[in-house]
Amino acid sequence: MNGRLKLLFATCLLTSINTYATPQKEYIDNVDLDLFQGNPVNIIYRLKSASPQSRSLLNSVAVRPDAEPLFPEFSKPSILSRSTNNEYNLDKYFIVEVDSTDKEKVKQILSELKNNPEVDTAYIEPPVESASITAELNSQANNLQRASVDDFTFAQYHLNGKNGNNLGTLMGGMDAKYAWTLPGGKGQEVDIVSIEMGAYHFNHDDLPYPFLVIGDTSYMSASSPDHDTQSVGVMTAFDNGYGVTGIANQARQGWAKYAHGQNLIKVAQQLKPGSVIQLGVQYRLSAALGQHCDPSCLVPADWSDAVVDAIRYATKEHGIHVIQAAGNGFENLDHAFFAGKFDRSKRDSGAIMVAASDPYGNVASFSNYGSRIDSFSWGKSVTTTAGGNNDNESLYTHHFNGTSSANPIVAATAASLQGIAIAHGKGVLSPQAMRTLLTDTGYVVTSPATYKVTDLDPNIANSQFIGTHPDLHAASIKLLSDEIINQPPVAIASISTATLTGAGSVDLSGEESSDFDGDLLTYQWRQVSPLQPLATFSSSQSANTSAQLQAVTQDTVYVFELKVSDGQSEAVTNVTLTQTPDSAPTYPMWDKATTYSRKGNIVIWKGNTWTNQWWTKGNEPSLNNPCGVWRSLDASGC
Repeated sequence: MNGRLKLLFATCLLTSINTYATPQKEYIDNVDLDLFQGNPVNIIYRLKSASPQSRSLLNSVAVRPDAEPLFPEFSKPSILSRSTNNEYNLDKYFIVEVDSTDKEKVKQILSELKNNPEVDTAYIEPPVESASITAELNSQANNLQRASVDDFTFAQYHLNGKNGNNLGTLMGGMDAKYAWTLPGGKGQEVDIVSIEMGAYHFNHDDLPYPFLVIGDTSYMSASSPDHDTQSVGVMTAFDNGYGVTGIANQARQGWAKYAHGQNLIKVAQQLKPGSVIQLGVQYRLSAALGQHCDPSCLVPADWSDAVVDAIRYATKEHGIHVIQAAGNGFENLDHAFFAGKFDRSKRDSGAIMVAASDPYGNVASFSNYGSRIDSFSWGKSVTTTAGGNNDNESLYTHHFNGTSSANPIVAATAASLQGIAIAHGKGVLSPQAMRTLLTDTGYVVTSPATYKVTDLDPNIANSQFIGTHPDLHAASIKLLSDEIINQPPVAIASISTATLTGAGSVDLSGEESSDFDGDLLTYQWRQVSPLQPLATFSSSQSANTSAQLQAVTQDTVYVFELKVSDGQSEAVTNVTLTQTPDSAPTYPMWDKATTYSRKGNIVIWKGNTWTNQWWTKGNEPSLNNPCGVWRSLDASGC
């Protein structure tokens, strides 16, 4: 071997050795802290359930001095908010901000919290991103400058019907054009709020100015270039004869910045039931070499426990339709790596989760899939509004992609259906009823050979299940059909204890009540008996409440009634409580030889309880002398 070959061989050998000797990158809690680029990282934790009596002790043990309540609206629970806190855990979440470059400190704090017996769960919030795909697919080079008469609705294929795209193999749309012929079909009387990383272009001449704004309104943020301008164009762009037309173009449009789930609460508290939240973000997890999710993967916001509880609060407590992007990681959300976080039977936020397809109806090459998915829609080549680097007021794109584009399509479809329901006297659809209506009347695309039959069944292992595509035509017919017969709710009440000694409170719960149709339920508690004394309810119109009882002098049986209504039918049930007096104290027998030198001594004599009025000795208590030195506590009259 000549010298040059020896040198080349040695160089290759050293390179190989160094490559294999390089330590693997460290990930903490499946999070790559380097992705925060020096910005703080947040650790979120939730305390275990605690009764109000033990709350102060619990907080002194488990709440770190550097932690803040994640949902400050619920951090100081009053009697009126206790039932909400009990059901949604919102008062138990805290957040700690840590320097992401100090990895040892991050590990230390996370370890302390996970090993604290009073902490139910603790995790690092992963980096959050808009639910878009690669910059190349969303390239601003594809943006179109509109002239005064340009109309791009011809390319909004998602507006057409199931069989309306006569372009060979292209799949259909959700048939907004049919819905627009119906009263309410353009989203009238419905509010939509888009929650994303960056604001949309409020001054785009084809978009409505927001009626609600929450959070930093920075436009074209590094993590979300032009993203929400495209989302809002799909949903509520004006029907004005030029540019594009939004599916729910007469709905009111609002915006809020995503912030750990906090703004989900703020938005829900300002919206009326039947409103729609479009949640267009995803989390980036990371994993070591050889593990699932190596080196990183994108998952829905439902990965976070805090987000799940915040969405539950929005859907169940306020009747808001939350439409959530499934994420662009091409991940099976049923994989064991995710530890059941997306198992609907274990934790269901109530959101409608949306995957993406390609223009031919196949699972998009980037879209997540699995049994948790409810609906899918166009994930490539969606035509909508854009803004560009210069906040251009008349810019458009043919290339909005990802679950980013599918999600606002489904969100606006929900707004259209809700508008139709209101206009036809059907009232507010519950989030569960909306989800069921969309999925049951939706369709799948089975003609392309690449679409596997197994994809239609979420119970088949390794199925790339992405739900059904919304069909406003079919959904509207079912919604307005006389064949829809309301099923009455089922009322189920429980009480924290069946017996109570002395004064105190008991917790009453109706949260196990249900409605077959998924209608939003209202609750009414009342005391049936006795007529007196009356218990005091913390809230008589919440699913969960508490009843405060005063002391009694004899055994008393209370009957508390729960009435549950779905707006059309009612169901009634009750629970009972037996309250007993405080245990009688033990007093000494009267003693003839004892000197009772002070007023107020209490003694027992001949079956009665007596108290002396002044100094006495040897004077026997007697009912024949009711106004003497000894007076009976059991008999009246002096």
